[in-house]
Amino acid sequence: MSEAITKHSELIGPFKIYEYYSVRARGCKVPHIHCRKLGGEQDGYIEVILDNRMSYLIGEDEAEVVLALVADAMAVAAGYPCMGATEKMNPFNVKLIGQ
Repeated sequence: MSEAITKHSELIGPFKIYEYYSVRARGCKVPHIHCRKLGGEQDGYIEVILDNRMSYLIGEDEAEVVLALVADAMAVAAGYPCMGATEKMNPFNVKLIGQ
């Protein structure tokens, strides 16, 4: 038998764990989004990672407005009035304390 038929799984990696930032809008943690500050040739940009599946580069100067808009859009798409709405069991209203 060929190796492709008999081999059912394999380990790929290791992967490095990277430093990331949570996103806070209106005092609440935005679910399904985290960010990385980039350096080198991409200095001044932030990589926004959505649901660990997609990423987008945005300028640090745009980040505050863009991330607030994305947070509200995600909350509305999930059926809530806005990010941080005080409704029972709202995953878009989890307070995030920190710097």
